[in-house]
Amino acid sequence: MGHVGTADDGAEGGFGSIEEIRILATLLLVALHVVGYPDGGLRLAHPHPLRFVADLLGNFRMPAFAFVAGYIYCLRPPTQDSFGAFMLGKLRRLAIPGAIAALIFALVSSAMHLHFALPPEALWEPLVYPYAHFWFLQAILVLFVVIGGADVAMQQRGALLLFVITTMVAAGQPSLPTLFSLDNAAELAPFFTCGMCFYRYRKWLRAHAGLITIIAAAASLATVSIATIDYLLHAAPAPRKDVIHSMALGMSLCALILLHWPHHPSARKLGMFCFTIYLYHVFGTAAARMALHAMGITSLIVHVPLGLAMGLLVPIALHLALAPWPLPAQLVLGLRRRTPIPAPAPITMPSTM
Repeated sequence: MGHVGTADDGAEGGFGSIEEIRILATLLLVALHVVGYPDGGLRLAHPHPLRFVADLLGNFRMPAFAFVAGYIYCLRPPTQDSFGAFMLGKLRRLAIPGAIAALIFALVSSAMHLHFALPPEALWEPLVYPYAHFWFLQAILVLFVVIGGADVAMQQRGALLLFVITTMVAAGQPSLPTLFSLDNAAELAPFFTCGMCFYRYRKWLRAHAGLITIIAAAASLATVSIATIDYLLHAAPAPRKDVIHSMALGMSLCALILLHWPHHPSARKLGMFCFTIYLYHVFGTAAARMALHAMGITSLIVHVPLGLAMGLLVPIALHLALAPWPLPAQLVLGLRRRTPIPAPAPITMPSTM
């Protein structure tokens, strides 16, 4: 997901394909809500192959967003003096658009008596508790506060230590409250700090790309193989999803993409829509599904590609419609306010009198 910055670091020897990770994670999130859950979407259940693939990629999908957020955080990390302004910027660009999208989603769900319907007195809950897919914004803001604060205190010199600490905490599976998605933030923290390490130690990583590629390929292949064997031979209801499997698949795929996926210049143009797609894709997927059901069409060959297309095109259309308008662009899309270019001062001729 993640409208957390722009990966414009090619001049500094960074990995331009960080945008490709963001785009891939966004596509997988839309695909997940097309496939659905037992209480939403197409409701494809085990043992359908699409259910297996969607669940397996859960070890990559949201962790990849956290990885991207950690990486991009390092492009312009705050200092002790700028940390307050940094967090205010994140609230403006993430929290406010997320709150507006969650409120719209809750109101539509309630009007149509859908699964995520909320009574009027509970409309405040998405601001502080996990709700639908918006929980990620709460979790990532927590990571900006906690890990960003620790990074500032360590003067941007402790990314590897933070990675070790967050991994140990996540592996210990602490019992944390769901308030502000603290439990989800703890699970995503290793991926955020891993993204930080990939930026801060990018020269070392490039120098050892061969070894890292072997390890990452082996870890991802092993994770996929174990899940496939469980699915085919043992009829496991869902692939294993814990810190170890998420790190083995999620971090490995991120590493492989950064090291070997060629960065395409168009990726930045597509990446600018990712946050809007994250917020509003469910309206497109739901509209496609309801329209096809109303026409009596149940074939997955039609539902899946059309649902995916609508989940992408509806938010993109919304983005293009609102982007030219400063206030909606800020509040709904989280875009930065455009600073007008001052007009040049008029040229006056010196007096000869």
